[in-house]
Amino acid sequence: MDIFSCIFFIVLFIILMLVVFSMGMLTKLIGKKEIILVIVSSFIIGSLGGMFFLHPIYESMPGIMGTFESFNSENEETLYLEVSSIKLQNLKNNLSNVEGVKSFDVTGITFNLWKLTDEEVESIDSRLGNVNENYTSWNVSNNGKVDIKIKNGSDPLKTLKSFSDWFENVYGDGITYGEVNIVVVVKSSEVQNVKDILLADNIVPIETSGPVEDTINKTQSNMLDFTEFTILSGVFGIIIVIIGIYFDNVVIFYRKVKRFVYEKINKR
Repeated sequence: MDIFSCIFFIVLFIILMLVVFSMGMLTKLIGKKEIILVIVSSFIIGSLGGMFFLHPIYESMPGIMGTFESFNSENEETLYLEVSSIKLQNLKNNLSNVEGVKSFDVTGITFNLWKLTDEEVESIDSRLGNVNENYTSWNVSNNGKVDIKIKNGSDPLKTLKSFSDWFENVYGDGITYGEVNIVVVVKSSEVQNVKDILLADNIVPIETSGPVEDTINKTQSNMLDFTEFTILSGVFGIIIVIIGIYFDNVVIFYRKVKRFVYEKINKR
């Protein structure tokens, strides 16, 4: 939510509270028998005001806190991506000159095959170690998913081709692409810019971690839910109307105290 919308909603809520305050001051005219009705009305008005005017702002608090955290120039966020190998080189070129991108590392490749039998899983698993020396670990599942982790700095396209060539020799059918696992480290203040670049290429990070994301998650975990916030807003409305009810008495008491202090000072 932008700053102007926030200010607009806050002003509307203040106007509602002024109405509630006026209701409290008018109890002398409508009689004390109606005070319960006035308090109930103030709760309803406060609840509605909180629901429609304050809660949208309250929901934006995690993002606002995250924005403040991103101002720390030393903070970095880590984006985890799964991208088709066909898009890999283009993506790397797009991000290489973006301000705030600290590193771009391919950590693994995922291939999706057909549903595998236990014998096929065992066969592929036992042979992958000889396919490419840059394969550090791998996992082969019966659902046909083959996850391969590769050494840092190795050429992902060459490691993909190694698997494709081996697969074609064994099964007679090559694999033209796979899902590449990428880790991008970005300066916190530039995360949204990088996400916008990714989104333009229909890429959404599967996970984001770092100080900003931690702040957002921590803020969300400590927030009231919608019902609690609405009830609290209603209670605030009751407090305002009670202040309105006893406002004249407070003013009279203040004037008496002021006069008393003034007289004591003049007698000295």
